[in-house]
Amino acid sequence: MDHELGRPIAERALACGKRKRQLTVRIGAPKKAEDVDWVCPYQIAGLRDSRVEAAYGVDALQALMMALEKIRVRLERAGGNCTWVGGEEGDAGFPRLVPSYFGAAFATRINRQIDRELDRFGRALKSKKNGVRGSKRST
Repeated sequence: MDHELGRPIAERALACGKRKRQLTVRIGAPKKAEDVDWVCPYQIAGLRDSRVEAAYGVDALQALMMALEKIRVRLERAGGNCTWVGGEEGDAGFPRLVPSYFGAAFATRINRQIDRELDRFGRALKSKKNGVRGSKRST
């Protein structure tokens, strides 16, 4: 199925691989579709296949979120190691989304694990910043 991007609502420039190949990710506005609820077009210009693709959702936000996830997967499959302007080396700026299609309990469990890791990382940074060494806590 052919999709039209329309006027992009967001765009991100990326440098990928050892040769720093330039890619441009463009995301179109989600819109109501006839055959499904909502569709969000996107394009990754600079790949061999730069055609406009689409992600679908029951509402505009889900369609947009699914487009972001499909972009992440597509970049990963294309060889990864993409960096967005202002980002850390190897960070394309398209983080993994926790899937809810396995149910709310699964998504909640995964999000709690992520929160624990973020908290642990934040405490380690704070300790490092304050010059505290080791993991012993005072009681």
